[in-house]
Amino acid sequence: MLIDAENASMKSLNSILIELSKYGHIIVKRAYGDWSSNYLKNWSKTMNELVIQPIQQFSYTQGKNSSDAVLIIDAMDLLYSEKFDAFAIISSDSDFTKLASRLKESQIIEDTKKFDMLRKSVENSDKKVVWLRDIS
Repeated sequence: MLIDAENASMKSLNSILIELSKYGHIIVKRAYGDWSSNYLKNWSKTMNELVIQPIQQFSYTQGKNSSDAVLIIDAMDLLYSEKFDAFAIISSDSDFTKLASRLKESQIIEDTKKFDMLRKSVENSDKKVVWLRDIS
């Protein structure tokens, strides 16, 4: 489970974990963001309770997706480790559509949590889609 913390709801994480547990064991739980920002300061308690590893990526430039790049690199590293048969990417933006396509090409089952604005592009990319509003 890879979380784009800058574009995901902290309040939904417990529900997401319950839903993902229906598909098997969750081995990797990481949340990506600039943890020094005020925007993410309230995440620490929830991440500790749910045993989610924070991955720090400083936002050196306003509006750039540095955390997204780290998440994508980690996803590809996990893919090439050949230890996983499923991925869950938790985000509300379309920056991960190409990653979803790449995971599909590798015949990896992906459960992707997205919001309605991405429904069409994500459904065209994924084998399995579970919408956040369906489990919240």
